[in-house]
Amino acid sequence: MILRIVAALGHGVFWSSILAYAIKIAPAMPAMPAMPAMPAMPAMPAMPASCVMAIVFAGIPLAIVAGVPLSSALGQAFGWQRGFALFGLLGLMIFVAGYLWLPSLQDNIPGAKPQTEAPSAPLLGAIGVTLLMVTGHFTCYTYITALLHSPLNIAGAAIPLHLLIFGVAGALGTLLSGTLSLHPAIITALTGAGVFVSLWLILTAQPWGGYSWLVMVLWGGAIAVLLIALQSWVITLAPDKAEFASALYVMAFNIGIGGGAMTGGLLLERLGTPSLLSTGMVIAFAGLMIWA
Repeated sequence: MILRIVAALGHGVFWSSILAYAIKIAPAMPAMPAMPAMPAMPAMPAMPASCVMAIVFAGIPLAIVAGVPLSSALGQAFGWQRGFALFGLLGLMIFVAGYLWLPSLQDNIPGAKPQTEAPSAPLLGAIGVTLLMVTGHFTCYTYITALLHSPLNIAGAAIPLHLLIFGVAGALGTLLSGTLSLHPAIITALTGAGVFVSLWLILTAQPWGGYSWLVMVLWGGAIAVLLIALQSWVITLAPDKAEFASALYVMAFNIGIGGGAMTGGLLLERLGTPSLLSTGMVIAFAGLMIWA
């Protein structure tokens, strides 16, 4: 329990700062290794923020697709204690690599002062949309295996493949988000509606073949793009306070994960899987209404 608390504290700090940091260092990162024999190259244009966000967030679905099977394989092969030790060693290697190779921004902000200005009403609205959309999603996604069993009627052996399809769709959606030129608020509305429709399609499951694959692709792709659009939207509302805005986003996101998991667990125990979908749809719809 103590280790989970420590890990959660680090998780919150990481996600509240990583995107703002990536946007700041992107113009300074080389496009390719230095090659002295080559003539001087013209300056590259700054990478759009949307592309930076897509690159950063691409790690999430890719980690889900690759990390979950890898962690299970290591646990089965070496036992859970050695598996934790291996991933701890990997974390240490990442820390050392980041410390040695990533640029520091401390020299650029010698007189930086903590932000004390209250968040604006539009920023609070975006945070509210984040809270509701994430809560609605995790009310259902936390128990996706139960939803695949019923009402989608997926056999046990096909469940891992459906989860893989969900993850691959999320990875593709994340990469696609870097090419979208729409305002993040518009993308939030479109993908939020996509999540809502996905839950409705599961609730009204049809018996024809391929239906469950379609739902997994739509849900996985929509939620991946939605999460990027939400944080992009938050940062565009407070470009001069990106870390502060990201911290609010991460706070709402984590409350949504915990609140959705708790709500879904209580509903699943008492009322069954249809109640998960109905409640998730209502919460997501409330988020869309705040957006409107």
